[in-house]
Amino acid sequence: MRLLVGPLGLLPGFVPERPSHLVTVASRDRPVPAAPWAAAQLHLTFHDITAPTPGLCAPGRDDVEALLALGRSWTGERPLAVLCEFGISRSPAIAFILACQARPDLAPDAIARGLRAAAPESTPNRLLIGLADAALGRDGAMVAAAAAIGRGAEYSGPASFRLDL
Repeated sequence: MRLLVGPLGLLPGFVPERPSHLVTVASRDRPVPAAPWAAAQLHLTFHDITAPTPGLCAPGRDDVEALLALGRSWTGERPLAVLCEFGISRSPAIAFILACQARPDLAPDAIARGLRAAAPESTPNRLLIGLADAALGRDGAMVAAAAAIGRGAEYSGPASFRLDL
C-alpha cells in the first residue's frame, strides 16, 4: 500500500504510478487537474485551520465521512494520491488518516513517525485528525501521535513524498 502526497501542482508527477484513487483539497472551490486514470476521486473544500475561525471554512464531520468512505473503497493494489495547495498540512493529515484506517494493525504513533521520516516539512492538520480520530474510534491515539511528531521543518518549496504501509 502506497500513499502519494504533495501539492496540487505536482499531480503530473504522480501519473506514472497510476494511482487508483485521488483526494484533492483546497481552500476555495478551484478547478483541479483531470485524472482520468483514477477510479475514484474526492475533492474537499476547507481552509487549513486548526480551530473554527469566523469567516473561514473548517473541515467537518461530513468531510471526514466522505474521506473515510473513499478510503474503504481503496484496496491498496495501486497507490492513492492526496494533494492540497502546498502539501504541508491538509494532505499529510489526510494521508495519516487514510493510513490509520487502512492499517488498523499499526499503531498511529508508528504511522506518524513514518510520515515524519518521509516528510520532514509536514505539519498534519490537527483539527482534521481529531475529527477522524473520533470517527474511527481511536480514543485520542491519532491526535496524540500527530502531537508527538510536532511541527515540521520550515517550508522550502513544493515537494512530494511517498508513504509506504
